[in-house]
Amino acid sequence: MIRHKIAQAKGFDLYYYPSQKLELDLPPILITFALVNSPTILDISPERSFINHLLNLGFSIYLIEWCVPTHSDHSKSLDDYIMGDIHSAVENVYVREGKKLLLMGICQGGYFNLCYALRRSERLCGIILLVTPIDFHVPGNRIYQMIKYMNLDDIEKRMINVPGWCINQAIFSVSPFLFSLKKIKLLKEVGKETGLTSESELIKKVEAWAWDCPPQAGKAFFQFTKNCIQENALVNQGLVIDGKLLKLQSLRIPVLNIYAVHDPIWPMACAAALSHHIPPSLYQGIKHPGGHIGVMMGRAGLAVLPRNIYDWAHAHSEICL
Repeated sequence: MIRHKIAQAKGFDLYYYPSQKLELDLPPILITFALVNSPTILDISPERSFINHLLNLGFSIYLIEWCVPTHSDHSKSLDDYIMGDIHSAVENVYVREGKKLLLMGICQGGYFNLCYALRRSERLCGIILLVTPIDFHVPGNRIYQMIKYMNLDDIEKRMINVPGWCINQAIFSVSPFLFSLKKIKLLKEVGKETGLTSESELIKKVEAWAWDCPPQAGKAFFQFTKNCIQENALVNQGLVIDGKLLKLQSLRIPVLNIYAVHDPIWPMACAAALSHHIPPSLYQGIKHPGGHIGVMMGRAGLAVLPRNIYDWAHAHSEICL
């Protein structure tokens, strides 16, 4: 897919995907992915490209692609990611487009975007969250249960950056059969449909993507695990970003919250809990009958979710001018 690098910084590259069917009354979308894994899953194949589906609906798409942190980045904080990198990308898109934008975040990227919107929303006309954890203390959140009693301060003293393989092991320990079940399903379908080879190759691509986890900047990683997951700060007492206490109740722009019924990483309730903490007039939730990855590249998700985003964006287009 054609894309152009339009900005480069120490921590990220900013890419622009031109649409051949651009609708001028639609706001541009800036996508922020999680620090874990890469956003290549959003354009994994021509048929399963989430980005391509949005482009075909007329959106102008921008994407933050995080740079792999080096040893010198170990002190990079959540402030740096949220109020440094994301803010810089927002300003770039705003200046280029000349109008407010939609900030879309996937998983942890959605959490970062929400924090940014609570801190500075003047360039935004809305937020779109995909499989984004909000309340980490809901029943059944195995990641929270795994780190609930960990002395993270002690671990932080022993590490500079957090190796990617450590994070992979943690994620796959909460969902060890994530890809095994998909392979079993594929084997059962041998001979029943055409295009099976391409489906097999797709699973291999997704599996390779899932295991390709970059190291994490030490300070930001431990801030997120301690303040956001262990303390559940954004839901409870509030989260301090860039010297300001952020509370969900102070949000002033619309939110489209898309979450998965069978998410093996974050329970559905973890994401759906956002509806209890922001004004109802600003909130719309969409429950998708799939999993964490399926929302981004599954057939069922791609059949409806891009159109849901299009309809929601049109309904709020007047505040994007």
